[in-house]
Amino acid sequence: MDVKNYWVVEKLKDGSEVVIRAVRAEDKDGFAKGFEQLSGEAIYRRFFSHKKQLSEEELKTATEIDFVRVVALVAEINEDGEKKLIGACRYVAIDTNDPPRHAEIAFTVLDAWQDKGLGKILFRHLSDIGRACGVEKFKAVMLSENRGMKKVFTSTGLKVNTKVEDGEIHLDIHLK
Repeated sequence: MDVKNYWVVEKLKDGSEVVIRAVRAEDKDGFAKGFEQLSGEAIYRRFFSHKKQLSEEELKTATEIDFVRVVALVAEINEDGEKKLIGACRYVAIDTNDPPRHAEIAFTVLDAWQDKGLGKILFRHLSDIGRACGVEKFKAVMLSENRGMKKVFTSTGLKVNTKVEDGEIHLDIHLK
């Protein structure tokens, strides 16, 4: 699978077409603009802290990746002739195996695009890529009040182990 050039068109629940594609280094501006559109609550759910903007280092980490130990996808729409990032997901290897077998996952969907099935679509594509690349298990950590994201993971039909600890939900999602 050519992950660096991954690209597919999907339809959301509302009929909107969205491109799911591999992140590129030139997406830094799109990430920064998208971050500005996130509510304080969405920022806290994703980063477990409050912040006003992404640093240059965070933008570099988000967009300059190797597609082996780190794989990242974005969801892009065409709005009035302009391409706009509305969501992103990634996995980061947490073991030293080559190829990695266990990875931590993270997702962000702009508030205006939540509840349209985008998280589930992103997860499906990230899981397919992970499986094809030898990943056996995803790990996710989320705040216990983030029921929407938990539902994305538990509605997949995959085996999911859940542990609640200090207000956080820890999930092991078995891909195989």
